[in-house]
Amino acid sequence: MLRLPLILTSITLGLPAEGKVDFAQEINPLFVKHCTACHGGVKEAGGLSFIYREKALIAGESGEMAIVPGKPEESELMRRITLPADDDEIMPQAKHGPPLEAHEIDLFRQWISEGAEWSGHWSMTPVEVTEPPQVESDWAHTTIDKHILATLEARGLTPSEPASRPEWLRRVTLDLTGLLPTMQELGDYLADESPEADAKVVDRLLASPAYSERWASLWLDLARYADSEGLGVDNRRDIYPYRNWVIEAFDKDMPFDEFTIKQLAGDLLPERSLDDLVATGFNRLTTQNSEGGTDDEEFRVMAVMDRAATTYNTWQGLTMECVQCHSHPYDPIQHEEYFQTLALFNNTRDADRNANEVSIRVPNEDREKEKVLQTFDALQKAEQDYLTLTKEMDNESAWYPPVDSHFTTRGSSLVAETRTTEEGTPDFFATGTPGGGARHTVEFSLGNGPQNPLTVLKLTVLPEDIETARHMAEAGFSLKNVQLSRLKEDGSAENIPFQHVSTSVAHNQGYVRGLMDPSKSNGWSVTTKMFHPHWAALILKEPLTDYQPDDRFRLELVHSGAKGNESSVPMVVRRFQFAFSDLPDWIEQGASPARIDAFRNIQNLQNSLAKVKGPRTLIMHDVEPGLEREMRLFIRGNWMTRGEVIKPGTPDHLPPIESEEPDRLDFAKWLASSENPLTARVWVNRLWHQLFGLGLVETLEDFGAAGMPPSHPALLDYLAHQFTEEHQWSTKEMLREIALSATYRQTAEVSAEKREQDAHNIYLSYGPRQRMTAEMVRDTALQAAGLLSEKRLGGITFPPIPGGVWKPFQSGDKWNTAARGSDDRYRRMIYTYMKREIPFPGMATFDAPSREFCKQRRMVSNTPLQALMTMNDEAFFEAAQAFAKRVFQKEGQLPEQISQAYQLATTEIPDEETISKLMEAYETFLKKYQSEPQLAADINATPEEAARTLLCSVILNLDETLTR
Repeated sequence: MLRLPLILTSITLGLPAEGKVDFAQEINPLFVKHCTACHGGVKEAGGLSFIYREKALIAGESGEMAIVPGKPEESELMRRITLPADDDEIMPQAKHGPPLEAHEIDLFRQWISEGAEWSGHWSMTPVEVTEPPQVESDWAHTTIDKHILATLEARGLTPSEPASRPEWLRRVTLDLTGLLPTMQELGDYLADESPEADAKVVDRLLASPAYSERWASLWLDLARYADSEGLGVDNRRDIYPYRNWVIEAFDKDMPFDEFTIKQLAGDLLPERSLDDLVATGFNRLTTQNSEGGTDDEEFRVMAVMDRAATTYNTWQGLTMECVQCHSHPYDPIQHEEYFQTLALFNNTRDADRNANEVSIRVPNEDREKEKVLQTFDALQKAEQDYLTLTKEMDNESAWYPPVDSHFTTRGSSLVAETRTTEEGTPDFFATGTPGGGARHTVEFSLGNGPQNPLTVLKLTVLPEDIETARHMAEAGFSLKNVQLSRLKEDGSAENIPFQHVSTSVAHNQGYVRGLMDPSKSNGWSVTTKMFHPHWAALILKEPLTDYQPDDRFRLELVHSGAKGNESSVPMVVRRFQFAFSDLPDWIEQGASPARIDAFRNIQNLQNSLAKVKGPRTLIMHDVEPGLEREMRLFIRGNWMTRGEVIKPGTPDHLPPIESEEPDRLDFAKWLASSENPLTARVWVNRLWHQLFGLGLVETLEDFGAAGMPPSHPALLDYLAHQFTEEHQWSTKEMLREIALSATYRQTAEVSAEKREQDAHNIYLSYGPRQRMTAEMVRDTALQAAGLLSEKRLGGITFPPIPGGVWKPFQSGDKWNTAARGSDDRYRRMIYTYMKREIPFPGMATFDAPSREFCKQRRMVSNTPLQALMTMNDEAFFEAAQAFAKRVFQKEGQLPEQISQAYQLATTEIPDEETISKLMEAYETFLKKYQSEPQLAADINATPEEAARTLLCSVILNLDETLTR
């Protein structure tokens, strides 16, 4: 609805350009408007695409050159767009839109005559800082103001008067902290007549703990933060330490580049802290599905796609999700480049298995954090060292496969089949439908291979198709134990015991000891999908010496009965191989006392982490070297149909990434570089939007060709440059500069004529006036009532919720409302439990997202339901009761008390007419309750108390109260 006014700011409509035509601001928007639907990234009708120069300056299927630089008369494009409207060859065709207007045709003609020069989209070009406009006015005392005033004067507009001191104080306090100014703060400000009075206020607000809670809400929308999985049964999960990390990061004014790197790759930093691991929860906030029968790998892939899309949405303002099935419809992002981004996120250990997979406990005491990190790092090193020795012995071993083998399986409908590898060794397959009680048995001999005592059995479980599994994984398995025995002539079997076991995956060590003990139920499992073969080395308790080539042995694989894909499919071994080695080191080193001690150390470290007192939170953690997944292109976006191999990378039309084989850390640094033209532009635009209600680029979610152009391009680049260079990525400093500008200082009370001239305040000819956010509506009501708790951080809270809302979940994920008087009942909204399938009504009613996906701006609505909530919801009614007690229990005349209540809620001193109307309302309420005292008794109040409560409810519902 605002498209035309915004386009008018950057595109000259009417006569051809007096100077040289600007491709980015004048031609590319015309391509998007008229052409790229058929000649873009999705369709390249006639073999042409007007997104890429190399695909536009060619001969189409007609054989004619679409664009001939310098020669519009020879360009097929010009011929087609100038044909009569009823001609079949006119472009665009009638079914795709109206013909171009005369001035648009003239622009194309001039552009081609000038050489058809092609430049990047404005947002993807380097930030360019120009000298501020020269304006003659005492009003413009900052560079921001000079840019704004120049635009106002060019449009025949003038700035508005400065806001009154109470109006400005209310606005800046709500904008920066999400709370109301107190009467003490208002009095101090009104009494301070120094030139630095405004700066003192802004500095105080930015230093307030309330600042970080207000601005963290903005980031949590982007991060799709929620306290539940979001799909299927929508289980609760602990990840609020990430929310607390965001609050503390804003509180400390963590530089935005550092803020970026820690969230995207904190786990890969050389000197990482526990907080850096917690920060990576940003990309663990994807939705998850624990519903039975779902495919874990499908939802892992969905999570990877969401991470790629969310990262580009958040930091680049680009709709990367539009490139899943084809090249971007409007922007120069190729289909393959989407999968280059997916490749960056494709190799983390999480796999949609359960809510606590790949997590760490965060101690309640800060002094314990370093100890937990040291334990965590020690465990990673101990596991890797343990695996290194195992692999060294594996490489040094000569392996002897079984001979004359006979494979059977029972306990399910699987069919046993023995095939032969290229090396001529047995390859055992179990095909068909699996069953939970499956038991694989192989009877075999050792033949003439080994000449020395055998020391170890190596069991390898493989995907049925190893090459395909690297990118399209197969089901995992769960073994209860492995049993090896020698068959005697009388038909009995003599057990050959094991003394130790190691696996090929470092983080499995310590969890697989039950594999060699038939009395145990916990053996060896790969509960995720398998991308690679896995093996376990079972060291014999004693070297096997007295065997003959034709002696018969039996190997049994006993399955645990566990089910994968969220308990829907039994996890059984579908393919396996095994062999023996006679290397003495397996017993001498692999089962030595030192080796056993190392194994126990791993178990002790695991146990220590499990015993940490504090919430568990999800983190990012890459798979081990050698277990990487292969990224391939999804043909037409279908994850089940794979194409060519894709390596990690970034779009060609953005600055190049330094590393030839980038990882997540390289990618994070690339995003956080001042060389990246989008990151700073996008973030300062978000800050501007929060303060003014409209971004310099209105479409916060789309900085691409289909989005709105900036209303003030030079100002946007100035702010981006200030942010990265002058303010060194400081969000507080950037907000300070904007908040102290004369532009922000303008009053919102303007004439109808001015509002008609600049209806949506695009050109900032008057001050912003916005409805409070969902969080502010409730927080300020509690604050006015004197109820708001100052308790910060900590866990999730359960304030009052309308009856019946939680009924579907009350049997499991209970909503335990905090008791009256408890801090947790009155804490700020940011701490309220966020369940995706049933968002808290106080959030959803006032346009807050449910956070399944990244939300870049809240579309403000105005509905009767909002008034019904603030007048009737239990939390607001309780606030009105407390507000009445706070105001009316003090000595004073009724008009004075009403004036104080009004001032507490609105920061304005009411005039006589307002007080008169409120007194009249009070008298009406009092008469009603006096005539029907039971109504007052129903809320445990006298008629006077009930009337005061209702009056305070009215004050809390005024437009003056609910706007900032």
